[in-house]
Formats: sequence, structure tokens, C-alpha cells
Amino acid sequence: DEEDYGDIKDLINFKFQALRTTDTLSKPTEDPIIFRAFINSLSDSFAPGWNENQDQGRADAKIMLESWSRSISVDFIVPVQSQDEIGAVWSKLERLAKLTYPIYASSGFTGTYCKTTIGDLYKGEAMYVTDLSYDWDNETPWEISPNNQLPFYTNVSMTLGWIGKHRPDYKTHVFTYNATT
Repeated sequence: DEEDYGDIKDLINFKFQALRTTDTLSKPTEDPIIFRAFINSLSDSFAPGWNENQDQGRADAKIMLESWSRSISVDFIVPVQSQDEIGAVWSKLERLAKLTYPIYASSGFTGTYCKTTIGDLYKGEAMYVTDLSYDWDNETPWEISPNNQLPFYTNVSMTLGWIGKHRPDYKTHVFTYNATT
């Protein structure tokens, strides 16, 4: 989306946006978390769940599809490229981590879905965070000024459960690239 990236043309769209239970996919209430990042790996896993049921009068089982799920894993590095960026980058990392936190209400608690964009592969798709970790290795440089002693590079590993825009069906598109709906 050009409103998110302005005139920058050498980056893919890479953002996550909280979807609260009162939001719709087309009208989230929170601003997107936009990262300038280096993607190390991206994988997409499809998991049909099959069950074998014995059929009366047959030695071989009936094979029935019982469930289906999909998960996307992405590992990326979020750099701080200047001392002026420290606050903004760490604010984004905190907002990303909060996508995993519960939201408490008088009737119990809920979680947060996530509108995810990674280039044109996943463009504004509904997902939810199933795993998120931050890692800083021993070669990561740190800012050493008082009250800003933070790493300049954060390795992020994230797994997202797939919700999507449509019910999974062999007639729907797998990726948003060239999808008509």
C-alpha cells in the first residue's frame, strides 16, 4: 500500500496489523506495524488431517478427510540503522509481541487476530500468531548510550496460523498473487 510506504520502491510490503474482535478485515482500528526487515526464510505448511475408519465387510479402511490447517513461518531481521530509529523500532517490536497477549474482559479473555501482508504472496490475509520469538546473538552490536542500551539487530521467528479471507476449498486461491477475490 503506497500510503504506508510513501515513495520507497525498493522494499516489499511487510506488515502486521492487529484485528480486534470488533474489527473487520477491511477496517482494522489499529495502525499497521510496518517493518523494514531482511527476510531470512519464509515457509508455508499445509496439513490435511486424514482418518482411517473401518468399513463393515472390508479389510481396508475408508480414508476420510477430517480437518485441515495451514501455517506460515517467517524469520526476519529487524535492524536499527541509526540512533534516531531506536525508539520507533523497539515500539514496533513491542506491538508485535503484544499480538500474542490475551485481552481480558468481564466475560473472560480473547486473543488478537492479525492482518498480514508479505509482498503479494499474502496481501492483507487474516492470520493469528501461534509462536513468536526474538533472538540476539553474541555478534549483535548494542547501543551503549544511557537509557538506550539496546541491540541494533533483532532476529524474529514467527509462526502464523492461517484464517484467510475465504473458507479453504480447492476452488479458492492459495496465495493472493493473481487472486481475483
